[in-house]
Amino acid sequence: MPELNYCVPKYRDGFTGAYVPRELPTVPDVRIADQRSNVPAGSVLISSIVVPPGTALRVTSLRFNVEGSGAKGKLYIIDSNGLVDAPFLESEGSEKQLGRLDEPLYVLVGTVEVWLVSYGTGFTYGVFMQGYYSR
Repeated sequence: MPELNYCVPKYRDGFTGAYVPRELPTVPDVRIADQRSNVPAGSVLISSIVVPPGTALRVTSLRFNVEGSGAKGKLYIIDSNGLVDAPFLESEGSEKQLGRLDEPLYVLVGTVEVWLVSYGTGFTYGVFMQGYYSR
């Protein structure tokens, strides 16, 4: 009888130190999708997430867009350690970033907040972010 050997590629999770299979779960653990119209000038909380203790949120996708003539916007991503990133859109358009599970865009711990800052009134903003917990 022939012997069947197979190999599952693994990588070392920098947060937990464990070796985990190099595969994406079929469904993200966290997904934020929000669109806001006629946002007043100032800051608006888009989402707040509590990451379970002992794990980290590995963000693998981020998209931020703004629509409107002369529109500007800034997105603040904050976790328990402080400000992580603040992508800024100087004009109408979008910014898209993609990462991988083994090379995420951000690794977030504790309480995570996503804030939107509008530099005018009447603009439309969209935010999409998804990620997976460290296992």
